[in-house]
Amino acid sequence: MKNEGRPPMDPASASPAPRLVHGKPLCAPPLASSKRPHASIPAGGWDAHCHLFGALDRYLPADSATHVAPEATLADYRALLDRLGLAKGVFVTSTVYGTDNRLLIEALKEANGADTAAGWLRGIAVIDSTVSDAALRDMHEAGVRGFRINLMRETGGAHFSGGVGREHLAPLAARVKDMGWHAQLWVDSALLADLRGDLARLPIPFVIDHFGRTQAARGADDPGFSLLCEMLAAGEAYAKISGAYRISNNAPHYPDVAPMAAKIVAAGPTRLVWGTDWPHPNHAGIMPDDADLLDVLASWCEGDAAALKAILVDTPTTLYA
Repeated sequence: MKNEGRPPMDPASASPAPRLVHGKPLCAPPLASSKRPHASIPAGGWDAHCHLFGALDRYLPADSATHVAPEATLADYRALLDRLGLAKGVFVTSTVYGTDNRLLIEALKEANGADTAAGWLRGIAVIDSTVSDAALRDMHEAGVRGFRINLMRETGGAHFSGGVGREHLAPLAARVKDMGWHAQLWVDSALLADLRGDLARLPIPFVIDHFGRTQAARGADDPGFSLLCEMLAAGEAYAKISGAYRISNNAPHYPDVAPMAAKIVAAGPTRLVWGTDWPHPNHAGIMPDDADLLDVLASWCEGDAAALKAILVDTPTTLYA
């Protein structure tokens, strides 16, 4: 498998070849930890990006999946939120499952019960233009608040195959706008110049994942990343400042990401959300501790409690509530 789109891995952190399940490599589980963040975390905080994975004999990978993941349950995730001092979470259907959102809907119903509005879990589905109106309504009632488009497969090589491509973005946006959904875009910031016009015409908000997948080696002055910051400052986009461990090898504090974080927070603190990306699927490097990731976020806010609250509470409430 090529390492396109990822930072080079430190040989010292390399793991043995993964075993195959359903003919696909089984990725590593998350780090077992009891650590809590040192930073003061505002009440009502959101983790705006996690994945859950079901039993391997029940939830089969899509043909396009490049990996499978160990079971990561709703109970595991709730325990993580409690450890981090966060109140709510957002479950994003993994590309492993293609457009099979069964696990997402089951988890939402279990977490939220009969009162979705008062529940603690929201969802981002992976759907294409063939989804029925009835299915969209059912998803919304369960707590889905957006859909994810994978544009990394255009730039990241086979490692990022799967999911749903850009041809479904505009048709889906037109169908979900009355439900108040948004689009979540997994895209390299290098593509934003070509996409900006099309994105501006969308009738719904959109969120750019994981720093626009801008590798830290490209730096804060990278043209694509600079454009992302410009779009935030203009109120055109939202972004997730998550996945630092996917753009840098310098765990646990990722100092090479700090200049990028400073720039993006300055550009639009009210246009940002943050997520753990737990259980960190398909990550070949050093497995992060989520408490460290939350402390790193707090350090990026440089003591600005209002900015931290905007990122963890106010803006995700706007997008997901």
